[in-house]
Amino acid sequence: MCKAFEELMKEERLAGRKEGKREGKRDGKREERFLVIGRMIKRGFDEGQIRELTNCTRKEFMAVAGKGGVGNDR
Repeated sequence: MCKAFEELMKEERLAGRKEGKREGKRDGKREERFLVIGRMIKRGFDEGQIRELTNCTRKEFMAVAGKGGVGNDR
């Protein structure tokens, strides 16, 4: 295999790994926010308080609230 091609493939793999890490972090933060929203619902916070404190959208709030506010109490 040509050395230039090997170097290009190495760079592409590295870029792919970096993108995967970014996606994983983003997904992890979103999941954690959903857990917090669920716990807040269970503890009686109203939608306005939750949205203000977590900076979530109405759509995100409803996604959690529609599942009964299920959150891991750890």
